Amino acid sequence: MKNKLWSMTLVFAALMEISACAGIYTQADQIQTDTVQTGKIQTDIVQTGKIQTDTVQTDQIQTDSVQRQAVQEQRIQDHAERKYQLAADQAQKTDGYLMKERKSLTQQTTSGKKNWMLNAGFEKNDISMWKLSYQGESNPTKIQNVEADAKSGVNSLFFSGEKKQNFKISQTVSGLAKGTYTASVYIQGQDTGRFSKIYLYAVIDGKVRRSKSVKLTGWGNWRQLKIKRLQADGTSDLTIGIKVKCADGGQGTIDDFALIRAD
Repeated sequence: MKNKLWSMTLVFAALMEISACAGIYTQADQIQTDTVQTGKIQTDIVQTGKIQTDTVQTDQIQTDSVQRQAVQEQRIQDHAERKYQLAADQAQKTDGYLMKERKSLTQQTTSGKKNWMLNAGFEKNDISMWKLSYQGESNPTKIQNVEADAKSGVNSLFFSGEKKQNFKISQTVSGLAKGTYTASVYIQGQDTGRFSKIYLYAVIDGKVRRSKSVKLTGWGNWRQLKIKRLQADGTSDLTIGIKVKCADGGQGTIDDFALIRAD
């Protein structure tokens, strides 16, 4: 009987030891599980931080993209504005009446004083106030619309011919007030020959006055012809003109006549 009780005691002790061990293993498993879960939480935190970082980076990329687009749109707008300004400047340059308003059929002013010559720079199509005479079969002159060949504005009187040229163009001014006047004109050209005669002239009361004759030395070398101290009595007309006599092949442009009161 004692042996049986002792055996049962041993069995019970063994069972208790097994149970204790099982508890230990369970706690160890729980600790491992908790550790894994803690690691997972930490991983989740890291991943959440990565997500937030990725979100910030995405927001920065979007911001950079918007800024680049804004810069590109500004460049396009600036380019369009420059093109518009260039077009506007070109339109103003080629529009003769804007560049040369004083050149009209009405009497205008030069340097603040009245210019008594009408259409003095040939900017208007109406040249009926001008009288042209020439020798030879064909007219060596024409109104030319080339800004580079004009003293001012865009038009000038161009002359050229394969044969010798001999012409004059003049305008008669009426209604001058009594006083002293100065007449002038600009001319440029080339190949007019060593024996050419080019001068400005004025006729009043049948008397003729002339400027000195000039030689033309090339395009862009403008020469001004001038006659000073022209006396008007307040009743007589005054004719102002230019005479050009040059060799065959000679050419040039005439521009900006003026008749200004000097006193």
